Amino acid sequence: MKIALSIFVIIAFVTISWGQSAEPFLNGSISYKNTQSVYVKFESTDLINVGDTLFTQKENQFFAALIVKNISSISCVCTPITDDELNINDRVIFRRKSIPAQPAITTGEDLEIEATEPLVPSTIFTPDPDITEFKSREQSVRGRLSASWYGNFYDTGLDDIHKMRYVFTMTANHINGSKFSVETYLSFRHTLGEWEEVKSNFNRSFKAYNLSVLYEPNTTTSILLGRKINYHISNIGAIDGLQAQKRFGNVTTGAFIGSRPDHTDYSINTDLFQFGGYASLLSKVRKGTMQNTLAIVQQYNNSLTDRRFAYFQHTNSIFKKVYVFTSFEVDLFKNENGNASSTFKLTSIYFSLRYRISKKLSLFASYDARNNIIYYETYKNFIDRLIDEETRQGFRLRINYRPIKYLSFGASGGYRYQTNNSSTSKNTYLYANYSRVPFINASFSISTTLIETSYLKGNIYGIRLTRDIIPGKVFGEIQYRNVNYRYSRTETELKQNIFSTNISWRIKKRLSLNLYYEGIFGDRNKYNRMHLNITKRF
Repeated sequence: MKIALSIFVIIAFVTISWGQSAEPFLNGSISYKNTQSVYVKFESTDLINVGDTLFTQKENQFFAALIVKNISSISCVCTPITDDELNINDRVIFRRKSIPAQPAITTGEDLEIEATEPLVPSTIFTPDPDITEFKSREQSVRGRLSASWYGNFYDTGLDDIHKMRYVFTMTANHINGSKFSVETYLSFRHTLGEWEEVKSNFNRSFKAYNLSVLYEPNTTTSILLGRKINYHISNIGAIDGLQAQKRFGNVTTGAFIGSRPDHTDYSINTDLFQFGGYASLLSKVRKGTMQNTLAIVQQYNNSLTDRRFAYFQHTNSIFKKVYVFTSFEVDLFKNENGNASSTFKLTSIYFSLRYRISKKLSLFASYDARNNIIYYETYKNFIDRLIDEETRQGFRLRINYRPIKYLSFGASGGYRYQTNNSSTSKNTYLYANYSRVPFINASFSISTTLIETSYLKGNIYGIRLTRDIIPGKVFGEIQYRNVNYRYSRTETELKQNIFSTNISWRIKKRLSLNLYYEGIFGDRNKYNRMHLNITKRF
């Protein structure tokens, strides 16, 4: 209770902040989404802060669409504040003070702070920024330095855990007006009192998620050396080595040679050699567009072929109110009992279709058979990890309905059948939201999540209140969730009451503070979690 009281004292104290000036436009695109969050990828997020609003544009008008919850060097984890359907590759815009920020409407809290690139990223494709944007050779340098503290406090006799994390990111475009640019995203973390673990394996604490030099001899050619995820083939993860790309009108081609990061600590591992190439065609059809991308990759492990596969992606919006996205991988090599041979095995499939029937009603259907995403750094609690794992794969159908202004309802259902499991996995999510509560100008939502798997069955009921305490300066959020789960094999019950609150304070133009508290109170485990982050941008 003392911790909770301290949180509210701090929240009451930080409701005063200084002014800020307008920032320029930044263009991004949606790279991945799940039942709780939308991931938006930018060239850089140096100008974006937690609590900022992202917009979509239709017919020269801007509409508030997302609230930024967490930030990495090139991605934002967001929650939606619009009833319109948001899809992979949709364009998203960051602009300061253009439209007053609105409170968030969401289904659940993504607790991953300072999200990093996954070890096994999704097969979602994100278009590479058009390199014609870099015609100007004027130097621009942006960066971010942040320090974070994560504290876990237990009421069961366990020792409290305190973790520190430091992040440095920088993007220096056209250094001294040249054709060279540099990007870096470095992270260092450690647990207080456990410095020996850092000294025994430094690579487990230090991560270089991005460290690269880019050379652009002209506006259609780029050559990159170092570590970086290629947006056209992001499904294979970061590449350590050399990457080259060339655009010919509507066709973009590229190739790479290098290695994969080590699977255990993300360090350089030249034993994991790889190379490959890709081609992408953008076409205008009817009143929409269609894009097809094909890549072929060869990967090794200690000089032996580890995997050979082809990746294909297709998107189109050629029919009015209909958007289609699909991607899949085909394994071209197998090794069974020491016998290597060619094969043609379809793997890692994803398909989605959106149909916007009217301004009030929209439908979305998808099938997901991709691999689970694995993160080197994550701070989600058990319930949020469970929701991610059990709701992403399989068939999913969603409907959103907005009968009147500010009021919206939604429902989604998922079904997954596993061939190696005699049981199925089913999940249902329902929500109702009113985005402009009178007198307090806040968003209020209620939701329920029902999950049934081979080993557990249960539900989560939640309520959430969010608002801009000071528009564009201080953003606050309060949430309560009631969790009731039963493990079918042991008849063990999991009952929890989860209370959380979050406040983001933009102290100055380039200085921000974020404070998050979560209290988990259950029959068998009770503990509190806190996160404090201070970020300085330059």
